[in-house]
Amino acid sequence: MSKEVIQFLQRLEEKVDKGFEQVDKRFEQIDERFEQVDKRFEQVDERFEQVDRRFEQIDERFEQVEKRLDQADDRFDKVDNRLDRHEEMLKQLIHIVGVNNQTLTEFKDEANIRFNRLERNFKLLESDMDLLHRESSDHKREINRLKQMQ
Repeated sequence: MSKEVIQFLQRLEEKVDKGFEQVDKRFEQIDERFEQVDKRFEQVDERFEQVDRRFEQIDERFEQVEKRLDQADDRFDKVDNRLDRHEEMLKQLIHIVGVNNQTLTEFKDEANIRFNRLERNFKLLESDMDLLHRESSDHKREINRLKQMQ
């Protein structure tokens, strides 16, 4: 019986060895799968890092765009301020032109009145001069006539 037990134990040992080999193979397959999973996780990690870097680049771009928009806003504010100043200056100029037009109209009216007076005075002076000239001529004739009579 001892041979039979030994043979039985040997067969049992072979079966156990085969079972262990199968378990070892299965563990090797599991290890390979874990390695594949690890590689896949590494790839996923790399991809996440790429995505993170891309998001950082996008964030930087957005910051640049925000800066440019802020600069554009500042420039628009300056343009608005200048436009407001120009509108105020235009209102002042319109007022000044209105005042100048009124002043010119008053000056023109006063100049016309003065010119009319001067023209009247000139005509009076001219008629007085004509009268004086006529009288002078009459006197000269009278003197000449009197001289001839003597």
